Amino acid sequence: MEPIISAVEKAERKVALLDPIDHRNRIEHFMFDIIDPEEARVKYALVPLMPDNGPTALTGKPLMLSPHAMRQLCERLHMPIKFVRRLESMKAHKLLGINLNMLMQHGKTGMAMFRTINSQNGETARTVRAVLGSQYQPLDDLDLLTVAAPYLEGAEIAFSSFDDMGTHITAIWPEEVNATGLMRGVHIANSEVGLRAISIEAVAYRPKCANILPALGLGGMGDGEQAMGGGRPIYRSRNRAFTGDATYGWRLIHRGDTNRLQAFVADAIADVSRQYEGVVARWQQGLTEMIDDPIGAISEIADAKQLTVDQYKASLTAWAETRPDFGDCRTGLVNAFTLAAQNEENADDRYAMQIAGTYALSGYTIHSN
Repeated sequence: MEPIISAVEKAERKVALLDPIDHRNRIEHFMFDIIDPEEARVKYALVPLMPDNGPTALTGKPLMLSPHAMRQLCERLHMPIKFVRRLESMKAHKLLGINLNMLMQHGKTGMAMFRTINSQNGETARTVRAVLGSQYQPLDDLDLLTVAAPYLEGAEIAFSSFDDMGTHITAIWPEEVNATGLMRGVHIANSEVGLRAISIEAVAYRPKCANILPALGLGGMGDGEQAMGGGRPIYRSRNRAFTGDATYGWRLIHRGDTNRLQAFVADAIADVSRQYEGVVARWQQGLTEMIDDPIGAISEIADAKQLTVDQYKASLTAWAETRPDFGDCRTGLVNAFTLAAQNEENADDRYAMQIAGTYALSGYTIHSN
């Protein structure tokens, strides 16, 4: 376990290392370029043709495109990524460049935000990590955690991940252990590259297995500019705006209003206790709900949540390992998925497995023989 301040310090080190700078410019003010097309790993870049309105002017040096930024650029140009992959497989890189430059210069492109960072692979040029709408207001991890830290007094970090696609942080209150051995916690998720809205939701933490159960419903992910999907209420005002069903979480699409962000974080974390009480009650109820075919149920849940074969196998193994603790009850199914989640190296995959546990608790219908 680590104190909350360590997450803030990690975010500070990340900023110092990456030196993030946003540029807003028209897409047609760039030329798409392909570097080392004969190499095993082709590199894509954008070469600025005209100055931008960013805090530091682009000078004509190429900006390397991350795989994620390349995908976002193609989506903005309405070029199917499957077509790009097809041209890559044929090593038709020149044709790919011609197509992209044609669309960039003559398509309906307009303004965009180019989120750039220092390259981490030995390149001297900076890297574009995301291509987003010009009005999009991403919230960097450091800004979010600086706001959230005062509301997490007494909590410690059970899990944290700062990767290229998104950030996941789970904080728990070790002093708050109930009779079932569960601890209250909160999960904060963010993406600096437009993959999700900011979300804050309660979790139940079981220290015996060090596994985490999200208290809330299905965790829809989506593109940052379409983050209102997923069925979750959106925080719309600076008052207590959470009036929806507690099976859904707090999500905010940042619009650059610091006061609104502060109110959102305060209200969401304050609501965690109510959410946590609900999941504990459901977890205890699950101990009494017996299942005739647990292996079949794990298979059905894995199919419903589109888990991989390896994730399915890991869930079966986790269920077998903890069967002496739970027997053949619903809560045992839940624990199988949340315990198996610890095998995942990618934080989004880990979170998806935990959400499968939530589905096993509240969404899956037991079929009686």
